[in-house]
This record gives sequence, structure tokens and C-alpha cells, in this order.
Amino acid sequence: MGNLPNFSFPFLTPGPYPLHGEGPGGEVNSLPLPLMSKIILYGFLLYLLYKFVFELLIPVSKATSQVKNKLREMQEQQQAQQKQQQQATPSQQAQAQAGKSKDSDYIEFEEVK
Repeated sequence: MGNLPNFSFPFLTPGPYPLHGEGPGGEVNSLPLPLMSKIILYGFLLYLLYKFVFELLIPVSKATSQVKNKLREMQEQQQAQQKQQQQATPSQQAQAQAGKSKDSDYIEFEEVK
């Protein structure tokens, strides 16, 4: 443990004076302005990223998956209806052709006075 490098963070080292008060010699002991602005900027960027993910990406992906599921269900229903119509169509066509042949043999007659 004696060979560890000495990393010093002057703004984090405890002292006999408060964090935001004046230090010895009247100097202000707080975070350096560039570091504080970076922390605020990163915090703001994290906030924007959080808002983007949880208010836009997740709802849009949920809505997209719901629309895809509904579309798939509708296509399946249409295919099932088409199959039912195709199965019912040959028997209906045969009945319709039989009915047409009976009707085509009959000529309607009106009596003329």
C-alpha cells in the first residue's frame, strides 16, 4: 500500500472550514467554476437523456409493437374469412347455377287485352 499514487482532489478534502465558507486567508472554498459547470452540464444532459428514453423511446416502441400485433390479428382474421368464403363459394355457385337454369326456362307472360 505504500506504493499507491497520491491522488488529491482539493475540492473534496476536508478542512477545518466549511465547504462553502471562507478558508484560511479569506479564499473561498468551493468547487472550481469549470468543474461545477461540467457537473451541471452533465446533470442536465443526463436529465435530457432520461426524459428522451422514458417519455419518447419507450412509449413509441410500445405503441409500435401494439400496432404490429393488431395488424397481425386483422390479417389473420381476413385470411380466416377468405378461407370460409372460398369453402362456401363452390356450393353457393352450384346452387345459383341450378336456380338460374330453372329461372331461364320460365318466360314471364303478361296477358295483353
